[in-house]
Parts: sequence; C-alpha cells; structure tokens
Amino acid sequence: MNLRPVTPALVAILTTVPALADAHAWEVSEIFSNADGSVQFVEWFNDEDDEHFMHNETVSTSSGGFFAFPRPLPHPVTAGRNFLMATAAFAAIPGAPTPDYIMPDGFLDPAGDTIDYSGGDVVSFGALPLDGKSSVTRNGAVLTNAPRNFANVSSSVRLAVSGARNGSGVNRNCYSATAPVLGATWNGTITAAGPTANIVAILGYETASSGLVLAGGELLVSVGSPQIFLLIAFSNTTSDVLSQTVPNDTALLEFSLSTQAVILGGGALEFCNAVDLILGH
Repeated sequence: MNLRPVTPALVAILTTVPALADAHAWEVSEIFSNADGSVQFVEWFNDEDDEHFMHNETVSTSSGGFFAFPRPLPHPVTAGRNFLMATAAFAAIPGAPTPDYIMPDGFLDPAGDTIDYSGGDVVSFGALPLDGKSSVTRNGAVLTNAPRNFANVSSSVRLAVSGARNGSGVNRNCYSATAPVLGATWNGTITAAGPTANIVAILGYETASSGLVLAGGELLVSVGSPQIFLLIAFSNTTSDVLSQTVPNDTALLEFSLSTQAVILGGGALEFCNAVDLILGH
C-alpha cells in the first residue's frame, strides 16, 4: 500500500470544508402574522461568517409547518446580517423588503407556536399581536415590525385590520366586514335581516362607543365623533352587501374607524354588532 504523508495543506482543506458547509448560527429575531396567516414573516440574525449554506437546512413548527431552504444565501459574508423568510402576500405589499425565501401561508400559528430550526435554534411564542403593525422578538417583546432582508433592506408594513365587537352582547351578530385595504373595494355584509326588513345601513364613525342601549339594541359607535361614511340600501331580507372604495392614499395608513350595521323594517330598528377597522395594505 502506497501511503502518502498528510501535508499541512491537506489538513487545512479537510478541516475547512465541514465548516463551510454549516449554517448553525442563525437565530430567529422577529416574528409577525396577521389573523388568517396569509401575511407572515420570520426574520433571522447571525453573528458568524460562512453561514450561507441554507440549502442544507430546514425549519418546522409545532403546528405542522415545514420548509426546506431551496438555495444558499448569496455570499459567505453573513456576520451581523439578517435574512427574511415570508409569505407571498407579504412580498406583494408595496414597500415591503423582498424576502430571501418565500414560505407557505399559515406556516406559523398566530395563536402560538414553536419554530424548530435544523441548525439548532428553537423558539416558542404565545399569541401574536394582530393589530397589523406589531411583531414580537424571540424573547416575546412586542415592537413595531421592522423586517430586514439579507440585502440589508428594512421597512415596516401596516396591514388593514377588521375586528368584530359586540359590547354587552345584547345585539345580534349579524354584520361582518372585510379589512379596508388601500385602493381596494371594502365590503360590509348584513346577514339574516329578516322578512320584515326594508332598509339596511352601515354607519361609519371615527370613534367607538358602548353602553348606550336603545329600543333597537346597543349603539356601538360614537355619533358625537366625525362621521366617516353612511351606506344605505334596500334589503333583500337574506344577505345584503354594501361596498365602498377605499382611497389609495398612503396618508390613510393606520386610520381607524368604527362601523355598525342597522336594520330597519316593520316600523322597528335593530342594531347589529360593530366592526372596528384600520386602513392599511
């Protein structure tokens, strides 16, 4: 057998290659989701170089999410850098930083989850804030979202939010509404208006209210605050959809208002629940 001596150069190669093929130092730094999981991101941070071999790694969640990184990061200078994985809907938001990886919708459970990275990091979190702008750190601290990608581009997103509210609960839950996205059509739906219904309306005021119970139920918007809109239509007695175009004006980002549906017919008035809205992307 012809054995050759191990040279210093060969030792250097053998000890360097495994290190280059590693990506163990990445840690979750920021987590964000909307209510239905369609807009989500996970930002990662690393303090070592040569950690770009992401195509050897996977990440999973206790809720059943799984993602295999399809390719390495662009270059080995990774110390002090972030990378960003996010859903396609996040990537489509105007001004959002371009994700380095697109992950599936609903990858995270907004009610709480555990992220398990094959490189070693494991992070658990409770219910995520669903106000359209807040994210959490790996330690659970709440902050205004500021995701950063590997190209060092960072910005903050503001999502449209729709949340039902019913005060003391005396009103029927007969009103739902979509989130008011800038430049899109907003819809409010009034269901089961009843055979005596003649007219349905949606009141939009700047401020919410509660506690004032009238003959038709509890008034949940403050009629003393500025009125934003009033939509009125004849009822088909089953399901009525009233629509409004949201201006495509970024000055309206985070503008909030409270809305409530009203049903009129048979000489009586009935208040439905309220829906509070925040304008956004």
